[in-house]
Parts: sequence; C-alpha cells; structure tokens
Amino acid sequence: MTDDSEAAARAHAFVPVDDVSYARYLRANMVRIGALSDADDWQPELPKVFGESLPDVVDGAVADLIDAFTTLGRADRLSRLVVKPTASDEISARYIPCADGSGLVLLSDSFIGLCNSYCQYMGKSVHLFSGVSLPQMLYKMFIASFEEAIGQDPAHLTSQLRYHLFNRRAHGIATILATPRDVAENSGSGEGNLGGLFLMLAIRFVIGHEMAHHVLGHVAECAESPDNESEADLLALEAGALVLANESKKLIRTRLVRDRWLCDMGEFYSLLASSMAMLTVQSMEDGLMVRRGRTHLPARDRAARLAGRFHGEDRLRERERVRGRRDVIFRDRLAAEGYWLELLLRNMLDATTMASDFGENPANDAWTTLLAPETDNPHGQHMRDVARLDRLLSGSTDELVDALHEDALRDGALLVVAGDTRRGLSTWGVPDAGIAALHDAGKALAFHKLVHDLRSAFAGEGPEAVQELERPLVAATLLARALDHLPGGSCTALFPCRHFRF
Repeated sequence: MTDDSEAAARAHAFVPVDDVSYARYLRANMVRIGALSDADDWQPELPKVFGESLPDVVDGAVADLIDAFTTLGRADRLSRLVVKPTASDEISARYIPCADGSGLVLLSDSFIGLCNSYCQYMGKSVHLFSGVSLPQMLYKMFIASFEEAIGQDPAHLTSQLRYHLFNRRAHGIATILATPRDVAENSGSGEGNLGGLFLMLAIRFVIGHEMAHHVLGHVAECAESPDNESEADLLALEAGALVLANESKKLIRTRLVRDRWLCDMGEFYSLLASSMAMLTVQSMEDGLMVRRGRTHLPARDRAARLAGRFHGEDRLRERERVRGRRDVIFRDRLAAEGYWLELLLRNMLDATTMASDFGENPANDAWTTLLAPETDNPHGQHMRDVARLDRLLSGSTDELVDALHEDALRDGALLVVAGDTRRGLSTWGVPDAGIAALHDAGKALAFHKLVHDLRSAFAGEGPEAVQELERPLVAATLLARALDHLPGGSCTALFPCRHFRF
C-alpha cells in the first residue's frame, strides 16, 4: 500500500512468489522435485482461486477486507500496511510491526494448497446434509452425534496434509496432492463448490487476522499476549462474515430471504472457515518448524476462544438490547452452532495431529500405505520414494545413525546424538557461520533450513551427492531431535495454553 515505508523495505528480505497462476506455480514446483515431468498432463479439478496468481489472490482478499474494515470503522491505519505472499520457509502467516508505524503482513505460498485439503474435506462433510429428506437428515444427525464427529475417515485428509508437509520439509516448496478419487469427487460437484467457498473465506480470515493486528495497534508477539490473538481473530471473523453477507445479498435478490438470515449464514460459514485457516497454520507451524515455530495458539484453543467470544454473553445481551426482548431462538442457535462446530472439526483436528507429527513414531507410515494404491501418474515412483523416506525418518535414532554409514557422516551423527551438535555439524562440513545461525535460539528455524545447509555441506563428497536427498534428510532429522532438547530449542508454543471446549 505504501512503497516508501519500512514495511515495504522489509518485504524485500523475504522470498517473493512468481506472478503466474497458482496451479502453474504448484506444477512448476512439482516438476522441480520429480513429482511430474514437463510432458505430464496434470490438470486436477481445483477451486477457481487456483487459476489466479497468488499475489492477485492476496490483493483481492485485501481489497475486500479493506471495505469490511471501513464499514466496521476500523480502517484508519490500513494505508500504512503492506501485504505480500512469500515462499520463505519460516513464515506461515505473520504480522511484523515497524518503527515508522507501518506494518508488514506475510502469507506463506503453502497456505492455499494446504488449506484447500481442509476445505474440500469440510465441503464434503457439510454436503452430507444437503439435498436429503428430513428423515435422512435426522438420521445423519443422530449418527454424527453418536460418533461425535462429522465427515469421512480422516485418513485420506491426513495423507494429503502429510504429503504437502513432507515436501515442504524436504524441498522447501509448496506442492499439492490430487488423487483420481479427489478429481472424481470434486468435478462439478456441490461439495467441491462448497470447498472452494470455504477456501476463499479461509484466505480472507488468515489475512484479515494479521491485518487486524495492525488495525488494533498490536506490537507484542502473540506469545506475550494470547488475548491480542483472540481480539484479532474476532475482528477478522467479523470482517470476513461481512464480506460474505454482502456478496450473498448481491447474488440472492428476493424478499423471501431476509438480510438477517444471510448475515447469520455468513457468520457461521466464516466461523467454519476461520477454524480451517487456524488448522492450516497449526499444521505448518507444528510440521515444518524446529524452533520458535508457533506464532499462534493451537487451532483448537484459538477456535474455542473465538467461538466463546463470538457466542458469548456480551453479544447475546447486545442482540437482545437491540430487539428489546430476550431472544431464545438466537441463544439456541448459538448453542447449536458451538456443538456442530465441535463435531465438524474433530476429524480434522485428529488429521492435523497425525500429519504434522514427524517425531520418532513409526505409526506415521499409515498414510503412505493408504495412499499408494490410490495414486497413479504423475505420482507413482515419486510417491513410493516419499513413502520410503517418510518411513525411514520416522525410525529410531539408532536406525537413523545406521543409515549414515559413511565414516565422516556417522561420526558427526554420533556427536549430534550425544548432544554435541556444534562439533557434529563441524564434522559434517557446515561452516562456523552456519553453525552459529542454526543455534541462534532467538530466531525461528525451519526444518528445510537444516536440510539445505546439510545438503550444501554433503555436496562436496562427490558428484552423486549433489542431487541426493536421503542423507541430508536423515542428518537433519537427527539434528532436529537434538536441537529440540537444547535450552530454548523447542518448537512448541511459547506460552502456556488452557484447553478449551466449545
């Protein structure tokens, strides 16, 4: 928005995103890692937003949000805000306040592809209750209440998330997994259209949340003020719901549908989408970062806080003050929304936990076993390679050390496992400046940074090592486990979190 601000200058320090359609951008990334060849015909059924460039998607969402913030009387500081997508590994979604009063909002190029998996799953879940008879709907609601969850088995969602996170950890780039099953289910379907709607709402929410920090004058890290996070979440939700309600009013021109009903629908759909945006950010921060990775509350806690404030007594009292009477129907509606939100999110919360756990846990191999029969060209051999590497990296520390059988690499691995990570890195050939940067507890550290530095160090061993990925990944996994046990090294939350229920 302003080119002469400190925020605009600081934006240049982050890796930019190519100005091509997001689908082409992802395809080029997948060609780079061998998931596709230039000759492969890869045209999965994707939401409309994938046909636009990521900078254009961000700019469009920002324009919609500015209108909403203006309507809400919160636009006075927006002229000093810069919003950009980035391919930098250490970013999920982030607001950086600057000394001159400007602010920088950054959104990872991985966000849309990863969030789309959640949104398509949610689209299918919500679609289960549309176009059916009342008895069928009541039966499905009974089953959902009995099972305490709505939606398909989360294993397929877990596999999609895991694939994206693995490639980001290994290669530092955004990718997407679209199996023949996904294409068949999403092609021209109602659930696919719902998924596309949820995705656009989630994009607005995550950008709106970071913009809200600027609008509200927040300067503290969320680690220092979880209340600031909740305040920004609430304002972003209100802005996103307002945008959706205004869009719906333009499309639905009939007196049979009241404006209040459209506003209520916009609020609930935006609340669902905000929860999916939170899950996307959590999966990236938990799955991709080694140190200081969590810049937001865990998704369950954030969503519960947001629902609590959005459905709280203050809002009820204000509604009843305007109407001049107690609104029992509104109170029942809010209680029902909280209950169904819990059921709709439960499977996605489980999938997020499983997909982003890259610790010493062989059970993580389940997604690759599930997915292999479902995939064909262009993912065949590539998927088998991903499955093999993921199995290896989920192994025990002793198994990882044994995988580095060369003398120099094994010696370094033994030092790292013993806790002497600096000597281990030096043995592996990492320069002193790189060792110091990897141990700087004050800076965020992405797993791919370890892979990149180790791959560069190992490249001197011979021409074959330049393209090899296995040894740097194994070494990076050992190093990440060791760094996680050093003081200040954990990537867990930087603040204590209560566990809320809706």
